[in-house]
Parts: sequence; C-alpha cells; structure tokens
Amino acid sequence: DTAVEIITLPCVGAAPPDLLKRTYDAGAAEVQIVGCPPDDCINREGNLWAEQRLIRKRVPRLRREAAQAPITALWLAPNEFDQALKPQNIPVITHEDGTTQPDYLSSRRMTEPLTWRHFLIAFGMLAVVMVMQIFLTDLPFSPIQPQQAEVRLIFDDPSAPFGRLKRLDPIDDVIEATLMIDGEVVMTRPLLSDELFVLEPTPLVEQLTVTPGTHHFTLTFTEQSTGAVYILLDETRQVEEGDIITLVHHYSDVIFDRAEEMVR
Repeated sequence: DTAVEIITLPCVGAAPPDLLKRTYDAGAAEVQIVGCPPDDCINREGNLWAEQRLIRKRVPRLRREAAQAPITALWLAPNEFDQALKPQNIPVITHEDGTTQPDYLSSRRMTEPLTWRHFLIAFGMLAVVMVMQIFLTDLPFSPIQPQQAEVRLIFDDPSAPFGRLKRLDPIDDVIEATLMIDGEVVMTRPLLSDELFVLEPTPLVEQLTVTPGTHHFTLTFTEQSTGAVYILLDETRQVEEGDIITLVHHYSDVIFDRAEEMVR
C-alpha cells in the first residue's frame, strides 16, 4: 500500500510553492495540494493565489524545473475531500514524435482556459440557432383571435342628470337605468332615490360582451312616477375583435340642468 501523509493548513494560500518542491525532492512520489473551489472564499483569495503560483502566474512562483513535476492540485469543497484520495485524470501532452507525458501544469488550473476550440463551438451553435430562426420565421402563424369584444360602461355620478336642486330636495321615486345596444335592452337597473340623491352616489358600472361590428349604444334614465326620460348616451361605435370599449361619462350640473329643462 502507498503511504499517504496529510498536512493541514489554515488556508491553502499558506503553503509556499517552494515547500511543495522540497517535499517532492525529499522523496515523495507525488505532492498534492487541496484547496477551496473558485469563488468559495468571499473575503479571502488564498485558493486563487495558490493556483496562480502553481501555474507560474504569480510570485513566488513554482520553480521552472518543477513545472511538470508530479505536483497536482484539487479545488474541492470541504465535504468532498475524499475525492482527493482517488486517482485523478491528468491531461497529457503529445509531442511531435508521438510520445506523451502528463501535463501536471494544466491539471493545477481551477478552470479550463478558453481556446479557439471553445469559440468555434460557440459560433457553430450560434449559426445553428440563426438558421433555425430563419426557417421558423417563414412558418405561417395564425394566432387565436377572440370572437367577441368587451364593453365597459362607467358613469361616475348617476345623480348628475337630475340637477343640483333635486339633490337638495330628492324625489321619492325609483329611477330605472337602461342600456340598449342596437335597440335591444341589455341592462336594466333600478336606482333608488335614497341611494341616488346622496352626497357621494355609487357609480354606475356595467361590463358586457358584444360581437365585432358597428353598434349603437343608448343609455337612458327613466323616472317611473312621471315617465320622464333622460337620454345620457346615444352614439355609434365601431368594435373590432378583442377590443375593450370603455364608455366613461363625466357630466357637469350645468349641462344636466339644461338637459333637464329640455326634457321637461
């Protein structure tokens, strides 16, 4: 069996490269350093410094004659330390005469450096995606079209058509609100006087669906006791599929006082 000796350090960056070379020169068959993975230490860079020293990118560097010595490095999380005791796959260098040798220098890197092969693969994938996009652009696309449209009626102050005087002296009557589309009654709602002639009456809100096309909208208020009719809305609108038509009305007292006199 191979004897294994483990030396613990507070940080992998505390091991100078010369210590590793002297350990190998003293008769060790292989020297392995195990440190934290990349970006594992938030406030310390000991693992990064150790890696840069072992690949001869930071001083103090591993000596040139020991660059390809069997000195390896693994960057593992603490709970993965048992992987360091297993055989490692070391990349090899192929010479022109066909002979190979382990590339210990490259095996110490945290990440594989980018080469022209990586860029070739990336550009190849980009080309495939662009070609697929060209073919997909030519495919016919028919989105699902809604077969109806939506109409929203919003009347912020239903008491406004009756003028300011009736707010001060409200009538004891029921007001019937009627919404017609193309002459057909689609909404009928009674408005009680004790709810209508208050300081802040409840807005009249209605939502319904219609078929696409040209429609005539009519909104009227009718006093049931007198039969007086107030025409509040009388207009024609073009409605397309999927449209949301909002009918919002903000009337002033002056306009409704005049309208009331005309109706009377």
